Amino acid sequence: MVWQELPREVMERQVGSVCGPILDALLKYIKPASEEEIEKISMLKKQLKLGRAYISRVSSTKSIVEMLRIQYADSDIDALLNTNPDILVAKNGVIDLRDGTLRDGSAKDWMNLRLEVKYKGRGSSTEDIDLFMNDIFANNTELIEYVQRLLGYGITGHHTERCFVIFTGDGSNGKSLLIEIIAKLLNKWFIAASGDIFFKSSKRAQNGGPTPHLAALKGARICVKDEADPDGKFNIEMIKEITGRSLISARALHAKFENFRPTALPILLCNHMPTFDVDDDALRDRMKVIPFSKIYTTYDDPNRPYDANNPRHGLRDSKKYEKLLTECSQEQLLIWLVHGAVKWYANGLGETPQCMKDALKEYRAENDTLKTFIEEYCEISPDYKVNAGAFRDAYKRFIGYNVQQTVLVKMMKKRKYEHVQARVGESKSVQKIYKGLQLVPSYR
Repeated sequence: MVWQELPREVMERQVGSVCGPILDALLKYIKPASEEEIEKISMLKKQLKLGRAYISRVSSTKSIVEMLRIQYADSDIDALLNTNPDILVAKNGVIDLRDGTLRDGSAKDWMNLRLEVKYKGRGSSTEDIDLFMNDIFANNTELIEYVQRLLGYGITGHHTERCFVIFTGDGSNGKSLLIEIIAKLLNKWFIAASGDIFFKSSKRAQNGGPTPHLAALKGARICVKDEADPDGKFNIEMIKEITGRSLISARALHAKFENFRPTALPILLCNHMPTFDVDDDALRDRMKVIPFSKIYTTYDDPNRPYDANNPRHGLRDSKKYEKLLTECSQEQLLIWLVHGAVKWYANGLGETPQCMKDALKEYRAENDTLKTFIEEYCEISPDYKVNAGAFRDAYKRFIGYNVQQTVLVKMMKKRKYEHVQARVGESKSVQKIYKGLQLVPSYR
């Protein structure tokens, strides 16, 4: 009828004449719906109404398909998908990350994601990737091997190491390129993280509202935030949550809340390190600061021209990105990462390289505002005393934000300044004081 281009009214009449009697006959055999079925039908109608409203607002087919997937997916099956932490699926089979072997896939794997390259086994060459790693890490073998184990751990779905990784270094140094080729390889197992994951937001969160920045982490193996606001404050609670072992509760747009365990290795890329609380032991212990000391430049760069005698300098190769995205290089990167995973399963992350220890130590020193305040605005002597309230007020003026007295007491205690009750100067009343220092006259 469509091909004959009949009028719509004619088509409806002819279809009705055929379907009407059939439906009447079928209705004689249909039993009344139960209360449970009525409730389910009502729920489906609501979902359909929401779906129609959403479709009318968006034009992207991809967005519509994703909405339908969320609305009508089987939650029991969805909870099983892509949750095996010990495997990745390549084009030619399933990689067991524990030993680097390849096998055929099975329905029991419950995987519907895969890499777009073949896995050629641990015995195959990784020459191009080895050259790249040696280049960006200036032939620091100790650091390269640690980064290989760390990223190898990252491609597993395990979260036992509780790592928060920071790639840092000025300008063009290879850190972004490294992440870009990993992102290309891992495909949907890689996500570009929202800033809300790492930094405190000025937006006020709504109770029960959607948390798409958290929901996006489900099933991911590596998540990365590129470039940090140097004035931003770390969202410490969130970082601890995504690097911990507890369940995360999150809700995507137009979806219900669901619980899942974090599987993604969080990596922050930054030229300038954000400030952080050096006295937060839990955050500090999670930090893995990877220094990128190489500088890629050109002969005619007006700010930093290439110097062949400078070991930190490297000539910028505008075609390097394209070379590392070729199928051959991507296959080598996969092998290199699997090597790292196998090493991690066998021996863990291992000893932290000295250059990473030095980078974290320097980072802590730069952020130790209390140490700086004491050095610049206090006088030190075993006989000196300072009123705890006056000291806190002076320190607050210095840092520009509030600090709780109980928190400050702990910070001072770590620096061997006792918090006791005593008399100060000619005062007869007992005050809470810190022993061993006093404010300089100009800051009292």
